[in-house]
Amino acid sequence: MLSREHDGEEFIDKWLASAKGKRNVEFCYYSALNNSNKYRKNQLSFGFVRLKGNKKRWLMVSAARITKVVPGGICAVELLDEYQPLLGRLIVHINYRDRYGNWLTNLSNYINEAYVLEYLPDELIEDRFEGFDSISYAFNDLKDCFEHKKHPTLYKALEKIKVIYCLTNKENGMLYIGSAYGIEGAKQRWMNYITDQTGGNREFIKLKEEKGEKYFVNNFQFTVLEYFGMNTADDFILKRERYWKNVFYSRERGYNDN
Repeated sequence: MLSREHDGEEFIDKWLASAKGKRNVEFCYYSALNNSNKYRKNQLSFGFVRLKGNKKRWLMVSAARITKVVPGGICAVELLDEYQPLLGRLIVHINYRDRYGNWLTNLSNYINEAYVLEYLPDELIEDRFEGFDSISYAFNDLKDCFEHKKHPTLYKALEKIKVIYCLTNKENGMLYIGSAYGIEGAKQRWMNYITDQTGGNREFIKLKEEKGEKYFVNNFQFTVLEYFGMNTADDFILKRERYWKNVFYSRERGYNDN
């Protein structure tokens, strides 16, 4: 079964957003009411989701036997253990022709022309990096990045830039403006927050004592306001940091205390 998107949500995003070992693939087992996408009992189901960036690249995400058909719903299945090592790793070329707008398509229509493109050394992980101008990640996302669970391109990018950044408390809108200009760039400074949530900031230390560690994990967003090459003078970085503090009144209305 080929799964693309439904109601504006791509199935690759559903799969990536779910936990490793507990991937969301139930969309692969949806049985239509009366067309070629209707399952039969004991039928084998091999699920593929389309990768972004190239409409002909599809990732294998499921392998199961249908044990109970639920027309217009999600079928009950028995997983096929022998295919588990392929899931999240096997990428195939399929020239899918979207003529009718179906969000699920029977793989048998393309099996004779499909071929293997790649077998990844490990399960595919999320790698969202849209450029230095678009670095804005929730605490949890950044934590996963630094633990090498996702966003490997972002991890490498943060080592190569000095930045002025903003930490936003999504619960109350309060901001903290900071700068990162160490030898490992933004990565070095942001790692401090991931390690102890406060980064040594006095206001954040107070907040952690009041609200606890999970408050930071659940509520803070990291955003780059400006980025600079590693050869940029530190004095200039600090000057720009003062500028942004004045712009956002982060001393008077945020978490900056200097």
